Amino acid sequence: MLRQVFAVFAYISAILVVLSLIPWLNDLSQNHSAIEAIFRLNIDRRPGKHFGLSPLKAALMNICLFNVLTLQHNIMSRLVVKDKMRRLVPFSWERSVFVFLATVALFCIIYFWQPLPYVLYTVPQPYDKILYAVSYIGYAAHVYSTYLLDHYELFGLKQAFLGVSADDFPHNEFKTVGFYRFVRHPIYSFVLIFFFCTPVMSAGRLLFASCALAFVLWSLPLEEGTLQAQVDRERGAGGGGESASNRPTSRLYASAVSGRPASGGTFSCGVVRHIN
Repeated sequence: MLRQVFAVFAYISAILVVLSLIPWLNDLSQNHSAIEAIFRLNIDRRPGKHFGLSPLKAALMNICLFNVLTLQHNIMSRLVVKDKMRRLVPFSWERSVFVFLATVALFCIIYFWQPLPYVLYTVPQPYDKILYAVSYIGYAAHVYSTYLLDHYELFGLKQAFLGVSADDFPHNEFKTVGFYRFVRHPIYSFVLIFFFCTPVMSAGRLLFASCALAFVLWSLPLEEGTLQAQVDRERGAGGGGESASNRPTSRLYASAVSGRPASGGTFSCGVVRHIN
């Protein structure tokens, strides 16, 4: 029971913090009193705690805050770390713990981010609405992409409520549907669109978006390497006389990272879902 309660708590916390990115980045509280009554923080005007730092020190602090999230994500996603964690944290708890820690790291970014309100460019009306529309479409497409995998597995609810080991966990088959037919990493791609598309680009917003871009560029090769290692582990690759390029695992990996289906048109989604 405790496992399921913690998983639901981690999930709800993650959803609330991710949703708060919308008013935080776009300063919705400035023109909407109802939003201001619920959420007052803003990347350029109103931090949770203002430290009165110089622009350089504020930028360095903000980069350090983002690096906490980056390190948490990329360290806990590695197979060797997962193997060691499972001595203390069972598989059914693992993803919820990951989601909760990532949520705490993102909340710290939002709450402690120091303003750098220097405006780099402004798009005049009515063209600003186009950028707002593209930004919100990117956010919606980002969320939708999680359902193209398995939203509830991605956030750890499925693991917590089934309560089985990693070997017994029923992975759904992954099909290259929707955005995955055209975009290699839609979850990352669309969230970057949301971060970068704004009619008012401040130095703080650009720094945040650039940190996110650096996070993605560092994470992708690590995740694809972990994907290859996990597929090889699950398929028992490494023996036999078959060449690496012809082994089923290699074809499966090529399908996973290229967006093209392997023979039969499907492959195990588990090797994709648990790398991040």
